[in-house]
Amino acid sequence: LRIAIDLAGAKNLVDEALAMGSAQADPVTQGFLELVPNMNSISITMDMSGGDLLGLTFSCKDSESAQELKEALDGIFAIAKMTGGPMIQQMSQDNPAIAEVGQQLLRSLTPRLEQNEVMVKIAKPEGLEAVIMNAMQGFGMGGGGFGPDF
Repeated sequence: LRIAIDLAGAKNLVDEALAMGSAQADPVTQGFLELVPNMNSISITMDMSGGDLLGLTFSCKDSESAQELKEALDGIFAIAKMTGGPMIQQMSQDNPAIAEVGQQLLRSLTPRLEQNEVMVKIAKPEGLEAVIMNAMQGFGMGGGGFGPDF
């Protein structure tokens, strides 16, 4: 799955959406919304078959804008790691397989800066398929659909 969003080409629409969103947003969210006008595009890729599970590429207007975005993402991901780490640690006692997949996902949350682009590549964790299959069976969806009631 590949999605590309041309922010520069849809500048008027993006500006209007940002104005509406900023009016409703809390101060932290407003800070992140202020970074959007400095982006040219966002590219999202997803591949369950191998390699990178999820890829995000933000193309910025210049290297300074890209550096600001990277620093903002570093902050968001640091919070995710701080809050997610203890939850995964607690989960490791009940379900080590899910905890390991979660730990691998958290480790992947590291933005990379290359000139005017910021990239986040989340590698497909080992054992992801088994965790998904176990979850589906737990919800009555294993193998053939949504279970006998559907």
